[in-house]
Amino acid sequence: MQSNAVSQSLIVDDKQIAVVIGMSLAWVRKDRATRRLIPFFRVGDCIRYDVATVRAALMSRMEGGKQ
Repeated sequence: MQSNAVSQSLIVDDKQIAVVIGMSLAWVRKDRATRRLIPFFRVGDCIRYDVATVRAALMSRMEGGKQ
């Protein structure tokens, strides 16, 4: 799946969200297990991410720049 198509999907898996946010799959999985900076939900045994919610969560953590 292309990154542009992924970014327009509502719900994606961990491999796809890693591409969307520009982080490694290992980082996404470690975050889910420890820090939980990006929100996720479970569907049975599967982990899924809402792209808009993840982007909003990351934007809320923005630092620096002009005030």
